[in-house]
Amino acid sequence: MTKNILLLLLPLLVSCNNGEQSPYEIAYSGEIDKKYELCFSDCFKLDTTIDISAVGFVDFNNSNILYADVTTGKLNIFDTTGKFQRSVLGYGRSRREIPTTEITNFGVSDSTYLIFSDLAYYIYDSTFSMINNGYVKTMVRETSSGDVRGNNPMIYTWAQRNRGVKLMDGKIFSASSLRRIDIINEKDKYFGEGYTVLKIDIENSQPENLIGKYSSGYLKNHWKAFGGCTFDFDSQNNMYLSFEADSLVYKLDKAFNNISTYGNSGVNMNVNYRELSPSDNLYDDITTERETKGYYEKIRVLKGGEMVVRVYRRGDADMANDGLQIYRDNVLMCDATIPKGFSLAGNDGKSLYLYKMDEDNQTVSIVKAIIIETK
Repeated sequence: MTKNILLLLLPLLVSCNNGEQSPYEIAYSGEIDKKYELCFSDCFKLDTTIDISAVGFVDFNNSNILYADVTTGKLNIFDTTGKFQRSVLGYGRSRREIPTTEITNFGVSDSTYLIFSDLAYYIYDSTFSMINNGYVKTMVRETSSGDVRGNNPMIYTWAQRNRGVKLMDGKIFSASSLRRIDIINEKDKYFGEGYTVLKIDIENSQPENLIGKYSSGYLKNHWKAFGGCTFDFDSQNNMYLSFEADSLVYKLDKAFNNISTYGNSGVNMNVNYRELSPSDNLYDDITTERETKGYYEKIRVLKGGEMVVRVYRRGDADMANDGLQIYRDNVLMCDATIPKGFSLAGNDGKSLYLYKMDEDNQTVSIVKAIIIETK
């Protein structure tokens, strides 16, 4: 059924969307050169001959689709057609297992696999043998006045689930939250001083640097339900950073200085964000905001480093699709329509792989897309 539904959508997904840009963009509309189209070439479910819980993390490496199953701790490996290859890891106490009971984040960097369980992390090599592990050290360091400042890396805790973790040059980079300052009652301090990415030394588990200070739009508008970020690195170790409610992409060099800022608002996004206040229903209010409003969901640098791809949610429940942007040399080359709820797993140099998990039916659907040059 899923495959049939997706196939019906394919004629709608061939070309770039030329709709109106959102009026709520916080900075500017960047340069546009609609040079590419996104054509969907295949859609399938991951092999259902094995049991998967559809609660987990999807990534892509070495022409394989990776699925880290939260229920079993298994890392299931599939080929690019969705056919099951093998399972590794799983919860347990050997060096080829995960010594915990829950995966809260997962990432892969050059055949090195990084798994988080809250603040505990486990690193595995290409043979899936554990080569390092630790527990991120956090505490509250107070100034003489008793204030806790947002520029203190020791007060950033709890890596954001499914927002991305990367391993590079002996350091972990994790999208993290500023938990010791209240996002509701201390919003000026939270967004004025807060950062979004934590750099951690894997040898001593010490947080050592903060990256990704909130953009000015957050301080002005207090987008409390959309304080997350997503990031990736290119082959030169430059970081590409995108915030959930900010239309811009920030390129940082190896010293994490901002060397380029560009971007365009997604098409037909509902960004009429509410001003949230403390209440008994605050958690429900935040959940409703995230289910009904648009935001930028994931950014990836494509294999080769020439293109940057960003997936965004359009928001409205009656909206049947979401969007995907393709940038090259800071210029928007394509803003395409994709099926609603799909996210970006990765690419193999030829195709993009998008995925969606269906917890009710315990399946993971994959859509394969090819970027075509039109000029």
